[in-house]
Amino acid sequence: MSSPFFLLQIGKKSPINILLNDHDCERQSEAQVGLGYDTRTQDSVMMTTQLVIHCVLLLGLISAGIMDVRSSRVPNFITFPLALVGLGFHTIADSGNGFLFSVEGLGLGFSLLIGFYAYGGMGAGDVKLLAAVGAVVGPVNVFEGFLFAALLGGLYAVAMMIWHLGLAKTAERIKVILISMVFMRVNVTASLEQTVLPKLRYALVLGLGTLMGLGYQWYQVI
Repeated sequence: MSSPFFLLQIGKKSPINILLNDHDCERQSEAQVGLGYDTRTQDSVMMTTQLVIHCVLLLGLISAGIMDVRSSRVPNFITFPLALVGLGFHTIADSGNGFLFSVEGLGLGFSLLIGFYAYGGMGAGDVKLLAAVGAVVGPVNVFEGFLFAALLGGLYAVAMMIWHLGLAKTAERIKVILISMVFMRVNVTASLEQTVLPKLRYALVLGLGTLMGLGYQWYQVI
């Protein structure tokens, strides 16, 4: 049986989907049936293992969100152990392939946000958090989580601006930002009225986006 964590087909299948496909193939294997190979037990163990590692991830995301709200930072003692758990878990589960799967997720998670950090849009802790998430869930799932987080983050930012600036000023600010992006201007706020807004809690958004992606995945399985 191929490992459910083996993921060289990046962008096509998630580990859980591969698990289900493997299960269908194994049920049709006469050789395995002849040997008394209990595929249902194996699949149950693997799904339980996936659930456990996702619970660990949930604990890390909740901790990161609480720390972000309380101190406006995501400390290394949350992100580094989470990344090591992901790397260690997948390496033990599928040796070199599992390690590659986890490293690809970590690298993609880091790459998705490093540009925003360089531009000053978010903190280094947020970048490391998404990288750690990638180490746990792999490249496909971290990208899905990033897309959900981007959608939630946009809605969150607009809602905060409307709440503190009003609808008219928010519309003006968004217009200037879009114009600045089109003409590649670095100083987006130069022509805007400087208004101090509360710091956005990106760790919360990243956590919710990740959980939405994984929740949808588990919904398909169940």
